[in-house]
Amino acid sequence: MDTRREAKTVFFGAVIRLCLSAMLAVVLGVMPALGQPCPRDRAMWIYQTPYDVVRDLDARTEALTFADGHAIKDFFLYVSFTCQGDVCSLEEGYQAQLRSFLRDAHDSTSHRAFRVHVLYDDARLALETFHNRVRSIAQTTLVFNQGGAAGEQFDGIHLDVEPHTLITQPHTEYRDDPIGTITQFLNMNAVALEELQGQDLGYGVDVVDFWHPYYSCRDWGDPRCFVDRPELWMVYRDAENYPTMHLLNLVKNVTIMSYHDADQVIRKTRYPMAYAAMPDVGAQVYVGLKADLFASRAQLEDAICAIEDELARFDSLLGYSYFKYSSYHDLPD
Repeated sequence: MDTRREAKTVFFGAVIRLCLSAMLAVVLGVMPALGQPCPRDRAMWIYQTPYDVVRDLDARTEALTFADGHAIKDFFLYVSFTCQGDVCSLEEGYQAQLRSFLRDAHDSTSHRAFRVHVLYDDARLALETFHNRVRSIAQTTLVFNQGGAAGEQFDGIHLDVEPHTLITQPHTEYRDDPIGTITQFLNMNAVALEELQGQDLGYGVDVVDFWHPYYSCRDWGDPRCFVDRPELWMVYRDAENYPTMHLLNLVKNVTIMSYHDADQVIRKTRYPMAYAAMPDVGAQVYVGLKADLFASRAQLEDAICAIEDELARFDSLLGYSYFKYSSYHDLPD
């Protein structure tokens, strides 16, 4: 497709210019001090199992102390909404527990102040028939924030909606029509942004690492290393691109879930990272890592440093997010 070739030519030209201008900064800046963790923000997905940090005060104290000791800044905290039809709500007693957690997480008296984002993960939210639930989650969170005292507000909403899992009954939408389902997913994000426009509440989203081209080797100058994904090339809002790029044009805080070893993470995320760093895109990206793929936290940190050495050249790199708190917590040092 001529349009796709033209888009790639423009993109790779921009990447080359970006890499050349960043080379000196990379040489001077990416190497961590001996014995210190690599730079960048860190985040964690936190679910209420097996450590219920919302309801169990001991588990909460342990989680906050642990996060403080491991350079965490962002919590993607799973929130249990009760949804009936298009309406999602928070039970009153649960709201009180959430406010208590937020006070403790934001209090910097005994630890750093963390940013806390509502996490919700129903894959069906990608579908147009469930978009009103997205509106309701956004509205409910805004009302919750307005009703709290100082320090009792969420800092953002973070949706982990994975439409590629809609492949078995009763929901086979992705299996039957991947591009159509991805289009609905992009529209879901537009709906969330519309609801949050002008509000003091951030918005972020997770995305898989296979909705865009990747590299089969680390020789970036060798075109044989580049694996195109022509089956994913799609039109959205009158523009032609890959799904991940459409998402980065729309949402400016994205976590790419890349659950592999360091080499594969680099090869799977380098293309969208370079795209996000383009001036007319300007998106920030967390690289999501699966903690239990590694034998220890030290091994995971070594992998992060290897990734950092390659991806630090891109201004789009925000940091690294651990999937998930319980797995990262339970790793040996």
